[in-house]
Amino acid sequence: MQNTLVRLISLSLLLVPICQAAETASTKDSTTNSPPLTIESSEVSSSTKIDSTADKKDWHLQIPSKEPEQPKDQSIVPQKEAWQPPILPKEAEKSKESEKPEVLKMTVQGFFGAEVYQILSSPERVESFRMFPEPASKEVPENKQLAGFPIEKVGPTLTNDQIKMFQTLVLSDRSYLFEVEKRCLFRPDTGLRFTQGQKTVEILLSYSCDLWQFSIQGDTKTEDFDPVKTELLDFRQSLFSPKP
Repeated sequence: MQNTLVRLISLSLLLVPICQAAETASTKDSTTNSPPLTIESSEVSSSTKIDSTADKKDWHLQIPSKEPEQPKDQSIVPQKEAWQPPILPKEAEKSKESEKPEVLKMTVQGFFGAEVYQILSSPERVESFRMFPEPASKEVPENKQLAGFPIEKVGPTLTNDQIKMFQTLVLSDRSYLFEVEKRCLFRPDTGLRFTQGQKTVEILLSYSCDLWQFSIQGDTKTEDFDPVKTELLDFRQSLFSPKP
């Protein structure tokens, strides 16, 4: 029995190196027959690159369009300017004219002043005269003059209707051409004297130049009466018969 155990142990010791050698040989054979790992790695890397490129292309195609940013404060929304038609040359000139400062037009009250306007509006008496057209010389007494011109003939005192008729003309803005300066020799043929208390306004009318002249205490103003010449001719005729 003891001899049998010794033999088995010796046999097992002999078999150990043989098994190790067989395992080594089988390992070498498996290594030789299998493809190189670098080839598999290369194929895997290449496929990986292709797949990653495809993924990138698909990613670019799927990029959503960028929406406009909304203002942080929703209460403040930028407003678009309203469209305006182009300005034509003529319209541009009109707009420039409209931008010019407005020029105040002369009025009758501004022309006369408050004192003269008051006397002409409510006189106590109005006298009429026929006038010589040349200025009075020094030999002519003052009581025979009216606003520096000699009196030819004393006419009638105006009635209330005649006063009103003349006031509608002399106190109206439409009776004057304030913007016009006429170069004409003033030769009056008709005169009026408006009296209110101790104050008087003397008026001379020159129908040859269509001018009337207003004098108060040596202050004289002259203006055109072209717009109402016909009415003033009728007024003169109501006072004096026309000269032959």
